[in-house]
Amino acid sequence: MAKEEGCKHVLSDCTSYFSARVFAKLGAVGMRQIRYAEYVDPPTGEHIFAGVPPSHEAMKLMCCNISGVANTSIAIDRSIAESQLVDRA
Repeated sequence: MAKEEGCKHVLSDCTSYFSARVFAKLGAVGMRQIRYAEYVDPPTGEHIFAGVPPSHEAMKLMCCNISGVANTSIAIDRSIAESQLVDRA
């Protein structure tokens, strides 16, 4: 559906090691990550992800090119994606 609508890339918030690994096998690249151990909830100051198992170390924003063209435009898309993220680590 995304290709039919003219999308060139698909973004995914991979919240576990396993989903990030699957997406990477599909050709996705990591754009940004927030480590659970370092994240502090701004309103409370609490480490709300303190109980997350060690194998799930971070939420990773992954980008996959679905256009069939080499990733020449990934740098442009990366800067757009990063400008819309708030680094909370």
